[in-house]
Amino acid sequence: MKGIHIEFAGGHWDGAHLYGDSYDAEEARLAKKCYWATKAGAVGEHFSELSAQEMHQLRRQAHADDHLDTRHDYVVTIHVENEREILVRLECADEDLRA
Repeated sequence: MKGIHIEFAGGHWDGAHLYGDSYDAEEARLAKKCYWATKAGAVGEHFSELSAQEMHQLRRQAHADDHLDTRHDYVVTIHVENEREILVRLECADEDLRA
């Protein structure tokens, strides 16, 4: 199976990356959840379904502030595959949070 690489752009998680083959089991689980929640990274699909605990984990991955903010809406803008990896870029879809 190809590795999953999720990249966030804009919003609270700007610059965060998640890898489905990470040694960190929680990061790997979140990467796969983002991938499947967007219908296998289909361009145009939105992602906005994380629990408070998952948001905390993602914010830890992004080295962001430690406060929890339940407002998040990202849309898949890029889906690229090669022989080893699937890259899915999620861009902030909330105009109030765009960088």
